[in-house]
Amino acid sequence: MIPVKNIYYMLAYAFRTISVKDLKKAGEEYFTGSAEDLLAEVLIQGIRKQVNRGLGQQYVEVNEATSTIRGKINLSESIHTNSIQKNEMICTYDAFTINSMQNRILKSTMWHLISTDIALSRKKELKKLLVYFKDVDPVELYHVDWNFQYDRNNSGYRMLMALCKMI
Repeated sequence: MIPVKNIYYMLAYAFRTISVKDLKKAGEEYFTGSAEDLLAEVLIQGIRKQVNRGLGQQYVEVNEATSTIRGKINLSESIHTNSIQKNEMICTYDAFTINSMQNRILKSTMWHLISTDIALSRKKELKKLLVYFKDVDPVELYHVDWNFQYDRNNSGYRMLMALCKMI
């Protein structure tokens, strides 16, 4: 039997995502099951904490045809696609979105775990957490560059990304 909360707090401490005073709150929650079940449970607890803090957002460049001018006008592409005759212009602008690479990795990892042989209760919990990721696109996990830059705003993702990489 392995205390799941203790493993979560040990990983969180190792990745410097929580303080020492939070470690004292670690209770005992014994676990019997496969390694995938254990990683799924630790990931569920980590994602729950991240959702409570707020999912990370970032600016992404959007290039779209719009009837209202927004950002920088791409005149050559507007002429090339013939969007001017439709009373539209191709504009490029930055949008603040939840569709960051880290959230995309989390969503894809959750879907991967749902398709594996883990406990039904964990699958249900993962499906509940997926509601928070409805505006996030999935990503192919085999082609992910796992080298991320972490700062104060996204330091909570350090442990989650390590878990996703292990899974």
